[in-house]
Amino acid sequence: MRDLPIFAGLTPAEFELIASVAQSKHFSGGEIIFKEGSPIREVILLLSGSADMSKMIFHGDEVNEIIMATVGAGALMVGH
Repeated sequence: MRDLPIFAGLTPAEFELIASVAQSKHFSGGEIIFKEGSPIREVILLLSGSADMSKMIFHGDEVNEIIMATVGAGALMVGH
Protein backbone atom coordinates (compact mmCIF):
# COMPACT_ATOMS: atom_id res chain seq x y z
CA MET A 1 0.00 0.00 0.00
CA ARG A 2 2.88 2.37 0.80
CA ASP A 3 4.07 2.40 -2.82
CA LEU A 4 0.82 3.89 -4.20
CA PRO A 5 1.19 7.50 -5.43
CA ILE A 6 -1.58 8.73 -3.11
CA PHE A 7 0.73 8.10 -0.13
CA ALA A 8 3.93 9.50 -1.71
CA GLY A 9 3.96 12.79 0.24
CA LEU A 10 3.20 11.32 3.64
CA THR A 11 5.71 10.99 6.43
CA PRO A 12 6.15 7.49 7.91
CA ALA A 13 4.13 8.58 10.95
CA GLU A 14 1.25 9.90 8.80
CA PHE A 15 1.21 6.70 6.77
CA GLU A 16 1.21 4.55 9.91
CA LEU A 17 -1.75 6.51 11.29
CA ILE A 18 -3.77 5.76 8.14
CA ALA A 19 -2.62 2.13 8.05
CA SER A 20 -3.63 1.65 11.70
CA VAL A 21 -7.30 2.40 10.96
CA ALA A 22 -7.48 0.79 7.51
CA GLN A 23 -9.37 -2.47 7.00
CA SER A 24 -8.83 -4.97 4.20
CA LYS A 25 -11.87 -6.20 2.25
CA HIS A 26 -12.16 -8.52 -0.74
CA PHE A 27 -14.87 -7.98 -3.34
CA SER A 28 -15.96 -10.62 -5.82
CA GLY A 29 -16.41 -9.92 -9.52
CA GLY A 30 -19.78 -8.31 -10.19
CA GLU A 31 -20.33 -7.42 -6.53
CA ILE A 32 -21.86 -3.99 -5.90
CA ILE A 33 -19.54 -2.01 -3.64
CA PHE A 34 -21.87 0.96 -3.20
CA LYS A 35 -24.83 2.56 -4.90
CA GLU A 36 -25.38 6.09 -6.11
CA GLY A 37 -27.18 8.20 -3.53
CA SER A 38 -26.20 6.05 -0.54
CA PRO A 39 -24.87 7.92 2.49
CA ILE A 40 -21.06 8.12 2.64
CA ARG A 41 -19.70 5.76 5.28
CA GLU A 42 -16.26 4.75 4.02
CA VAL A 43 -13.46 5.47 1.63
CA ILE A 44 -12.23 2.57 -0.50
CA LEU A 45 -8.72 2.44 -1.90
CA LEU A 46 -8.50 -0.14 -4.66
CA LEU A 47 -5.23 -2.04 -4.16
CA SER A 48 -5.57 -4.49 -7.05
CA GLY A 49 -7.94 -5.47 -9.81
CA SER A 50 -10.45 -3.08 -11.32
CA ALA A 51 -13.92 -1.74 -10.68
CA ASP A 52 -16.59 -0.43 -13.03
CA MET A 53 -18.36 2.75 -12.03
CA SER A 54 -21.80 2.56 -13.58
CA LYS A 55 -25.17 4.25 -13.60
CA MET A 56 -28.54 2.58 -13.96
CA ILE A 57 -30.81 4.29 -16.49
CA PHE A 58 -34.54 3.63 -16.11
CA HIS A 59 -36.86 4.15 -19.06
CA GLY A 60 -40.33 2.72 -18.51
CA ASP A 61 -39.95 -1.01 -17.85
CA GLU A 62 -36.47 -1.04 -19.35
CA VAL A 63 -33.31 -0.75 -17.23
CA ASN A 64 -29.88 -0.20 -18.77
CA GLU A 65 -26.53 -0.12 -17.00
CA ILE A 66 -24.10 2.42 -18.43
CA ILE A 67 -20.41 1.98 -17.54
CA MET A 68 -19.17 5.49 -16.81
CA ALA A 69 -15.56 4.55 -16.00
CA THR A 70 -13.34 1.64 -15.10
CA VAL A 71 -10.77 2.30 -12.38
CA GLY A 72 -7.75 0.27 -11.29
CA ALA A 73 -5.22 -0.01 -8.47
CA GLY A 74 -4.73 3.28 -6.66
CA ALA A 75 -8.27 4.52 -7.29
CA LEU A 76 -9.96 6.18 -4.35
CA MET A 77 -13.73 5.65 -4.13
CA VAL A 78 -16.12 7.16 -1.60
CA GLY A 79 -19.29 5.28 -0.75
CA HIS A 80 -21.42 3.55 1.81
